[in-house]
Amino acid sequence: MSSHTPRKRVRPYYRADGTYVRGHYRARPGTGTPSSASRTSGSSSTGFGEFIAGFVLLMIALAVLAQIAG
Repeated sequence: MSSHTPRKRVRPYYRADGTYVRGHYRARPGTGTPSSASRTSGSSSTGFGEFIAGFVLLMIALAVLAQIAG
């Protein structure tokens, strides 16, 4: 009934320049055209924001531990 393009899952990863790329699906090699690929806007800033949030939480936890220790 409907035309189905085989898709391959791409796991999240960091590029060499530190940009975070969210997981997504793409056409399998040889089955799609470059124009069929889609991008998710804001994916690199989301990854960086999550990194900063984790770093801030780590710093808060270290400050609390430092106060408890002495």
